[in-house]
Amino acid sequence: MPKAACLPIVKAMNISWRPLADAWAQRRLLVACAQGQLDAGILSLVDFLAEPSQNANDRTAKQE
Repeated sequence: MPKAACLPIVKAMNISWRPLADAWAQRRLLVACAQGQLDAGILSLVDFLAEPSQNANDRTAKQE
């Protein structure tokens, strides 16, 4: 689990956590939706779930 997702549980249960350094533990998380379906609700959910990558395309750009 991502650190941000674990911290509330770690604090509530008074336990400790250790990051994984193994290559298999690294993964890319993606959020997808159908083309033309980027309404305010979906954008709000995406903003809540993940910070966009510095390399991500501008989602407000005109879709072709």
